[in-house]
Amino acid sequence: VEIDNPFPQADRKRIYSLWFYLDGRGRFALHAESGENRGQTIYMFINGQQYGYHPITKPISDGILPIVLDVQFEESGARVLHEQIKGAILEVQKRR
Repeated sequence: VEIDNPFPQADRKRIYSLWFYLDGRGRFALHAESGENRGQTIYMFINGQQYGYHPITKPISDGILPIVLDVQFEESGARVLHEQIKGAILEVQKRR
């Protein structure tokens, strides 16, 4: 998971995104699901609250899923969320 501003040249408020890099099975599943759901939107929810989204314009074949965070996120809030997700991913990986 990485954090970035996908539109650094924008004059409006900065927008941040979280970039999820999926491995083998995840990459294939993302490709299949995104191909079948073209024109839809993937939403990221945590504890019932929406944090971001990714519009599906074509099948995602590289295994990289950028989730654009809501504009309410300042850089500090985006970084806190990033650290929390990284920690959760590490916990899941430890249990394997």
